[in-house]
Parts: sequence; C-alpha cells; structure tokens
Amino acid sequence: MASSSLLSILVLTSLLFLFATPSRSSENGVAQEPAPPVRSRKISENGVARKPAPPVILENDVAQEPAPPVRYRKISENGVAREPAPPVISENDVAQEPAPPVRYRKISENGVAREPAPPVRSRKISHNSEKVTLSLYYESLCPYCGSFIVGPLAQVLETDLMTILNLRLVPWGNAILDSNNTIECQHGEDECYLNIIHACSINIWADLKKHFNFIKCIEKQYAVPDRTGAEESWEACADKLKLPTEPIKKCYDSGHGKELVLQNGEETDHLSPPHEYVPWVVVDDKPLLDDYKKFIDYVCKAYKGKHLPKTCSSDPNNSINKENSPKSVCYASEARSTDSSKMPQMKMEPLA
Repeated sequence: MASSSLLSILVLTSLLFLFATPSRSSENGVAQEPAPPVRSRKISENGVARKPAPPVILENDVAQEPAPPVRYRKISENGVAREPAPPVISENDVAQEPAPPVRYRKISENGVAREPAPPVRSRKISHNSEKVTLSLYYESLCPYCGSFIVGPLAQVLETDLMTILNLRLVPWGNAILDSNNTIECQHGEDECYLNIIHACSINIWADLKKHFNFIKCIEKQYAVPDRTGAEESWEACADKLKLPTEPIKKCYDSGHGKELVLQNGEETDHLSPPHEYVPWVVVDDKPLLDDYKKFIDYVCKAYKGKHLPKTCSSDPNNSINKENSPKSVCYASEARSTDSSKMPQMKMEPLA
C-alpha cells in the first residue's frame, strides 16, 4: 500500500516538471533555449565595430545623414585662405557695405570741429559787358582813402553814372602778411580790425548802397577828432543805418572775415603794375595812378554802350573831379620800409 502511494507521487511530480518547463523544438525535435535577439553593429573600414551616428530626422520622418556645414572662405591674392571680414549690420539687420573711413577735421581752439580754411586764392573779377568796372584798393585808416570814399565816390553814387558803373571796394591797402601768417597794417591794429569789418560788410550785404553807406559812415565816424574806438564806431553806424550787428560779429569771430581780407591781399599783391600807394583806382584793369580823382572821365571813356549818362556830358571840371595832388596818398613803400617787428600787428580777438 505504501509502495503504491509513493509511486503515484513520483509519477505526478514527473508530469508537473514536464509541463512547467518551456521548450523550443529544433528541426530534429530536440528542445532548445531561444536565441538572444541579434543586434547589428556598424563596422568601420578597419573592422572595428563602432556605434552608428544618430540620424538626422527631417520633417517628413526620413532619416538622413547630416550634411556638413558649408563655410565659404575668402582667398587672398597669394592663394592663402583667410576668414572673411564680418559684414556691417545696419539697424534693420540688413547687411551693408562698410562705411567709408572717417576723416578727421581740424579742431579750433574752443574744441569745436570745423572744416579747414580754404587756401587763399586770388578772386576772378567778373566784368559786366554793359558796365565799366571801377575797383578801389584802399585801407580803412588812410586819411586819403577816407576822404575819397566820403567825398567823390559818395557823390557819384547819387548820379546816373551808376547806370554804367560797377563799383568794387577792396580793403587791404598796404598791409603785409608775414611768415607767421600775421597781418601787419600801416596804421595799427585798429586798421587791421576795421579792414576785416569792411570786408565782412561787403560780403554780407551784397547791395552796393547798403555796404557802401556803412563803410562811409565808419570813415566819417573815425575821422572826427573826438572819435570813439574802432568797435564802437562801426556799431554806432550799424545802429544809425538800422543794420544788424550779429552777422558782422559772427563773420569776425569765425575767422571768415580774416579769410576775406587775405583774399583781398592776394588780389592787391597781384596787381599789374603793382600798386604804389592807396587809394589805388583801377578802371577796367587800367590803373589811374595820380589821376584817380578824375575817375569819372576814365569811366565815361571806357564805356562802350549806346546810352551815355548825363554825368559824362557835364563839365569835366565839376565839383566831383577835383584837382589831384600826388601827395594825397599813403605810400606802400613807407609800410614796407618799416621794421616789421615794430609795425602794429592784428589781434584776432572775439567781439563782445
């Protein structure tokens, strides 16, 4: 009985073991363990297995190898590759050509950048084919220049001779420009100063009567025995004629006035024949020399038009054409024979 029970237990244990263990039958019916999954590896050229590079996935889910970035390099003249210069990016992120090189400007004494002063060039005198050009080369404090401006020239401005006359005033006279670019004037610093004021007024007020009356007023104001200073004289004239003073001050303080008188000096120094004294009057490129007070006769003779003004038909010995004395001039030789170290020099001080 015991033997029968033990045999039954052995049979049941064998059956449970057979059904509990999974098996895989091979082709010959023998159960085998399942083979592990095969994982392929990428083999390099030298036979060594290496991990594949991760693929780049595009939007359409197609795996591709990433393309190497294209980098363009600028080749220099000797064939050596070099990196290109970075582009200049504007404010709106648009690449632009690089800006031109910065050119430095001359800095004035007060630290304000300004363009360099143009070189002094002799100005070209334009001649009106219908009019006769009379140029007066003078200096502001020569008494004979002042007398000529206040007298004969002022009188002729009120006649019909102005219909055929182109009158030019050129303040410089017998001044000298030394090697230090300093202007030396025959009659002192006030003359240098007023020459500039005259030149500024001519430049600012192109109307002949406007700047001529201003200059005539200064000559009369400065000629009186109890005259005021140079600055006070022209300011008084501007006030009398209701002309603004600010343009004159700006012209002087900026240095433009000095440039104007230097141009006048260039023109005066290139006269042919050279001037010997002032006032020096030239009618259509012909110097009148000692006959400068008889300028009306020369203007009338030089006129080639058909309508001769009545002034030309009047008595040539009228009150305008006064007898001239050779001594009524300021000689250039006197200014040039003076020791330059002792001559008064111009001071460029700002106007108040």
